[in-house]
Amino acid sequence: MGPPHAMNEGQATDRINEAIKEVHNSRSGHMGAETTWKRLNEWYPGNAVTLQTVKEFIRSCPICQKDRIKQAESLPPMYRTVKAAEHRHVIGMDHTKVSPRDNNGNGTS
Repeated sequence: MGPPHAMNEGQATDRINEAIKEVHNSRSGHMGAETTWKRLNEWYPGNAVTLQTVKEFIRSCPICQKDRIKQAESLPPMYRTVKAAEHRHVIGMDHTKVSPRDNNGNGTS
């Protein structure tokens, strides 16, 4: 991408955006910030572009925003519930950490 000291801030921003566009497009895919950032680091090792910069770029990507809204509307809400088999039965779930181990060596890690 070129040495940062050889260009002004506007030029650096333009070069960063061009590099992100190369790894985040219709051919490479709109795979989200982390995948785009990893691909950017593979294509341009030592680029010093932060994940936050990639997230900001993707927030301004109209395709990603349209797909995000479409996906959010199409997914039904997820409910995680455990129901008793009959109406007078109770289900209880606990998680405890035994520390230190007891005389029999029981404990959770």
